[in-house]
Amino acid sequence: MNNIIDSSEEHFYKYLEASAVPDWIRGLKVQYWERQQAIPEPSSKDPFWRFSNPSHFNLSELGRDSSNAVAVDFSKAMAGRIVLSNDDVVDWQPISDELKQKGVVWAPLRQAFFDHQDILDRYFLHNIETLGSDKWAYLNAAYCENGVLLYVPENVEISMPFLVQFLASKDICFPQILVVLEKDAKATLYDTYSVSNSQLCLSSQVVLHQGANLHRKAIQNANKEASLLRMESQSLHEGSFYQNFFMELGGGYSRSEVKTLLQGTNATTETYGITVGDDSQFFDQRFEVLHEKPSTKSQLIFKSISNDRSKTVSHCRIKVPQGSQQVHARQRNSNLILSNDAVVHNLPELEIEANDVQCSHGASTSHLDDDQLFYLASRGIDPSVAQDLLTQGFCEDILQQVCDQEEIDFFQKLLYNKFST
Repeated sequence: MNNIIDSSEEHFYKYLEASAVPDWIRGLKVQYWERQQAIPEPSSKDPFWRFSNPSHFNLSELGRDSSNAVAVDFSKAMAGRIVLSNDDVVDWQPISDELKQKGVVWAPLRQAFFDHQDILDRYFLHNIETLGSDKWAYLNAAYCENGVLLYVPENVEISMPFLVQFLASKDICFPQILVVLEKDAKATLYDTYSVSNSQLCLSSQVVLHQGANLHRKAIQNANKEASLLRMESQSLHEGSFYQNFFMELGGGYSRSEVKTLLQGTNATTETYGITVGDDSQFFDQRFEVLHEKPSTKSQLIFKSISNDRSKTVSHCRIKVPQGSQQVHARQRNSNLILSNDAVVHNLPELEIEANDVQCSHGASTSHLDDDQLFYLASRGIDPSVAQDLLTQGFCEDILQQVCDQEEIDFFQKLLYNKFST
């Protein structure tokens, strides 16, 4: 892609002139360019930037070449796979003819701009929601060159997962993910992020119609010179279900903003996360769930492990407006600190205006248990190995809850590699 080293108007229109997109996308890019021009940079005074700073994601530091990024190795059979490197498709496993005949769409966005305007007209860039990063979300819309579209029609259930892998090793990339599941559709999506000495600014949109079911697992394993900003909006309609699991291992600075709207009765969202930081890594996680309709459920369960001088911020807000009765909402943060220099900030919030709800939040911070370390040492286990065993065990309950055995083995290997470095 072109080097995006500044955000001047002259640079944008030169980029747009060279961009090979249809006119209707070109018009959207101009709209969002003008929107981002009209608003200021994010401010550390914003509540959703508390204990953080927007300067961690800095466009003025672009223009660097670096070594190639290496994809996370998956051996599992997939319904479809797309690998994007610096916005170009380097590997694409199309879906089967059977799924195509059912109307399933699995395509790079660059192709979908031309071949699937009927779907994109209904959803693409219609619902940009962030938690403090509107300007960068609009820049993403203005500069987006590629990404992935997954569309599953009504009553289509797909048992095998889809995989999208993002590699970035130069300048900055602005990809997008659009996932749409129509009524009673079912799918699974894996997405991985392997970024090397560059910046990734990703925007995702998930739309689940009545009774749809989506399971998703995301792995962020960038190198420690990379910066990542991932913004996601989720719209869940009546009776839909979304289970989202993420594992954050890499990056020098990694920020996630996820805004969930439960806009249909009996809609359910479950988000589970594992974050492991060392050296001076900074993980900045912001979540908001709005229970717009009654009889909706949400669960946010996160675990973080912090070593050396790493820092983790977890800001979770649950909102239940007046009239949204019979809501069940739970959030829980558990933190394991392995160093006196590590920092963890938990910021749970409940904004409850209804009176017939079950909502709770909790946070705990602990160190490794000396008795357990002593017990393992008495059995001849080296102290460093004992620490690795206990830290992996700290994450085990989440993996058991959201993964099958093949996935558990895979994620345990990633954790082992992280602890061994």
